[in-house]
Amino acid sequence: MCKIMVMSGINQTNRKLALEFTKQMAMQMTPGNNDGLGYAAVTTEGELFGERWHKNSEAFVERPTPPIQTKEEANIIKQYNELLIPNVKPISYNKFGVINEDSIAAITLHTRLATSGKEFINTHPFVRGGTSLIHNGVIANARELEMIQSTCDSEAILNLYVKHGVTNNISNIQKVADKLQGYYACGVITETKKYGYVVDIFKDSRANLSASYIRDMNIMVFATQANDVATVCAKMGMEVAYSYTVKEGVIARLSTLTGMPLEIEKFNPNYRRTKKDKQEEKIVDSSYWRGDEYVTFSEDKPSSYLQFPQRWRKE
Repeated sequence: MCKIMVMSGINQTNRKLALEFTKQMAMQMTPGNNDGLGYAAVTTEGELFGERWHKNSEAFVERPTPPIQTKEEANIIKQYNELLIPNVKPISYNKFGVINEDSIAAITLHTRLATSGKEFINTHPFVRGGTSLIHNGVIANARELEMIQSTCDSEAILNLYVKHGVTNNISNIQKVADKLQGYYACGVITETKKYGYVVDIFKDSRANLSASYIRDMNIMVFATQANDVATVCAKMGMEVAYSYTVKEGVIARLSTLTGMPLEIEKFNPNYRRTKKDKQEEKIVDSSYWRGDEYVTFSEDKPSSYLQFPQRWRKE
């Protein structure tokens, strides 16, 4: 499974600790989830930004800045292109927005275990307009849903979230859940008309999501595994005062500035099967993607394997 972490309510008094905690969590969440790492963050002024790395080991690592070449130098070096290999290798990396760690108010972090193609385009977070999303889980019917940027099932959740206007009406999360077959725990940063930027968290009945209150930062941290939070806190000399499990079928909208809930709404996370669905291959209990195969498990029958359409295969 992938791993996610969500924090909001970061301010001047805890920002230094929160940033170091985020970077430590990136390392803690990487073993077994090293197919890409990324984050999205929003500032106190309401500016969204983020970074993605294809290799987790390259995340948050300062790299030397290439020297600025004159036109004459560039022409000279060009003559050696077929002979030389740069000592500083390029990295698979991209960013969006203006990076501003000094003003971060909220952040979502993701480490990836690929269940679809390992291409860089499938690295989280996925961003559409003023909305970013990270996801742990598998959406089994993703090939039936809209994907624009990638071949990753997680992007389908973002597109449904935007399509059904959850940003300005969290009750519409039900319309999203009705379309999702599989399991999911998500962290979203989105810009609303009522509150400005907020953080949404929601999960179904099977995905893991914990909540840990860290007294030293006065912040509630949401993460896939509470043990990761506790381990990093111990390394940093901090304390997890309270630990909880996040309820299924609830979407919580949190203030980026205070971290406190602004709205909480229940929804039914169970996939609503249509007559057409029932006529097709049954997908029950648990499912995931392995390489080019879609694997399903059932209590009353052995595992079955369905081949992906060609367009989903790794190129």
